[in-house]
Amino acid sequence: MKWNVSGLDERLQKALRGANLALKLDLSESGKKVIANKIDVGFSVKTTTETVEIGYAKTTDFLRALLYAAGGSDTAQRCAFDELGMMVDCSRNAVLKVETVKKLAAMLACMGYTYIYLYTEDTYEVENQPYFGYLRGRYTKAEIKEIDEFCQEIGLELIPCIQTLAHLDQITRYKDYCDIIDCNDILLCDDERTYRLIDDMFSTLEHNFTSRKVNIGMDEAHFLGLGKYLDKHGYVSKFDIMFKHLKRVLEIAEKHGFRVCAMWSDMFFRMASGGEYYKKFDSAPKELLGKIPENVNLIYWDYYSLDYRHFCDMIDSHFKLSDKIEFAGGAWKWIGWAPINVYSVKSADAAVRACKDKGVKNYFTTAWGDGGAEASVFSVLPALYHLAQCAYGDEENNALFKTLFGAEYDDFMKLDLPNKANGKRAEQRNNSSQFFLYDDLLLDMFDSLIEEGQTAYYAKFAKDLAAVQAGEYGYIFRELADLCLVLECKLNLAVAMKKAYAEKDKAKLKALLPRFDELLAKIDAFYKSFGAAWHSENKPFGFEVQDQRFGGLSARITAVKNKVADYVAGVTDCIPELDEARLPYGCYEGNADFSELFYVNWRQQVSPSNI
Repeated sequence: MKWNVSGLDERLQKALRGANLALKLDLSESGKKVIANKIDVGFSVKTTTETVEIGYAKTTDFLRALLYAAGGSDTAQRCAFDELGMMVDCSRNAVLKVETVKKLAAMLACMGYTYIYLYTEDTYEVENQPYFGYLRGRYTKAEIKEIDEFCQEIGLELIPCIQTLAHLDQITRYKDYCDIIDCNDILLCDDERTYRLIDDMFSTLEHNFTSRKVNIGMDEAHFLGLGKYLDKHGYVSKFDIMFKHLKRVLEIAEKHGFRVCAMWSDMFFRMASGGEYYKKFDSAPKELLGKIPENVNLIYWDYYSLDYRHFCDMIDSHFKLSDKIEFAGGAWKWIGWAPINVYSVKSADAAVRACKDKGVKNYFTTAWGDGGAEASVFSVLPALYHLAQCAYGDEENNALFKTLFGAEYDDFMKLDLPNKANGKRAEQRNNSSQFFLYDDLLLDMFDSLIEEGQTAYYAKFAKDLAAVQAGEYGYIFRELADLCLVLECKLNLAVAMKKAYAEKDKAKLKALLPRFDELLAKIDAFYKSFGAAWHSENKPFGFEVQDQRFGGLSARITAVKNKVADYVAGVTDCIPELDEARLPYGCYEGNADFSELFYVNWRQQVSPSNI
């Protein structure tokens, strides 16, 4: 269908031109005429044979209305939240290309989102700090301005999301920073050199972001004050260090024009709850009452529950600390190549309901990258879409997913398949596709988790994924189909090899040798499809880590093949690694329920030895 938008004011036409990266409307003066009028809240769509009449309060309301019009639906809606956002992680090796961020922003605007948190630990250019983000693909000032200007055009607020206390481990290797690291990845508080660095950070933000809001981080600094700070000042409570440091950071933020600072709530919440985060409390300690500054929003982040009551209890506890609360849920893409959309959707169902009932007015979802950011940012489109539908009260309507993304919602949910090889609970959250890929063929730490018939699931999943017609996102499905083919081959080989060795059947072992080459070929195919996906969305920096991991994986499989060949030929009389008695899986993140195991530490996936 053609759409005539010539009668819209220039501001809306400009927004539509940007959002059309996602909507892909055929714009023509011979098309159906679009009429737009301002209303107080939300949006409405009313169509006739010749016109589409849209009422809208915000630019993003107008764009969401156009999505409904394109889908042929008359409606009237309003968002349950004053602000609806997404945080995208550009710090865990995968720094999204500028065009990828723009495309994602256009999609979010068309779904009715109002802001993006751009999470950058050290991946943004900072004046006077040449080693900050060095060789990490950091965003230049010009790139940030380009993204910011695009977001302004389509009605999205681009908000910087940085770290001013911890999570800065990538800079600790440089001599420029080693003297201002307290311990681990935590900055040294009460040191003027630290505040000069933070001042430089804010100078960059001030001149390149339009938003006067910033997320200052300050989460998970568990060893705060226990390194250089302890040596310099003696023991001081985390409470006192945190508040003194926060005061300094807020002063710097105000100096650079930032009126609102958001921060993750866990450090303060743990002080109130006796050290735990996901534990409700009845009253806040008196030393915390009224201490959260007025210009600070506390972010309650919770990606790990499906329980409405749990969310309600935690929100109640947070409101005892401050009346300015943001909620952060999760679009699970941080545990390998495959997302967990089903869990993300079910968690959002409970969390959105709790936030609505408890009066939380700012809700966003996070798309972390964690140990390597392997998953495509677009792999969680179902989770992003469903959250928007919940926020606008239209959660049963999945039809518009295809209108916006060119593929069926249910087909996109199949991207979860590689982690569902035991065929159990639909909402399970494990990353078996990652730890089984990297699990050593001889040491096989995850051996006890392989269930009978599991490899048959991978073969089926590969076919199901390859069959999906996903248009421009077909590369994600091909990538995960290739992953499933690797897993089918690898697990079959591992089981057969161990069985033949236990039976001392050298003939069977010899017959297995060509299957090592088959496995290497499948890994190479997966590596290539993964690389194609990465480089289509991200800057090249960070992929060198994947080169090292895949190179190591292939080299180790070749070494195992040679060990087996030597044993078969009589060059060696045993394979010591296979003689070692196997114990049940028992690492520290262990869970007796396979469906709940997510184990994302690559170093601990590949070997129990030191890396």
